[in-house]
Amino acid sequence: MNIYLLLFLVIAFFFQSGDLLECYKCPLSMKELLYCSDPFENKNYQKHCDSSDDVCLKIIAQGSGNHVEERGCAMRSSVEEICSSVKKNFEDVECLVCDTDLCNVSSRREGAALLIILPISLLLWKLLSAH
Repeated sequence: MNIYLLLFLVIAFFFQSGDLLECYKCPLSMKELLYCSDPFENKNYQKHCDSSDDVCLKIIAQGSGNHVEERGCAMRSSVEEICSSVKKNFEDVECLVCDTDLCNVSSRREGAALLIILPISLLLWKLLSAH
């Protein structure tokens, strides 16, 4: 019975509901451009998303000697349209989408979640297979 309680607690920890997604938001403006670019360390841009937004977005755009980065919230269904709009004005555009709190901090795809989930999964498998 304790194994099921452990499994429930792990699932509840990773799948909390009712909270709004939190993303880094900084607009494409020349004044804030320096603070929005990588390496991104400025915590002043942490914002709760609207209830309709289900992903964090980071756009990296380059062209005509300009390099801009924008971070924000979006609906997953509108990401393609947003990126297409940016591609009209820039030669090289990368749109990064993620769906966990403050995940749009870096352009690198980090494996931190995997490093947490894999050992817990192995532990649960070991505990469940022992019975």
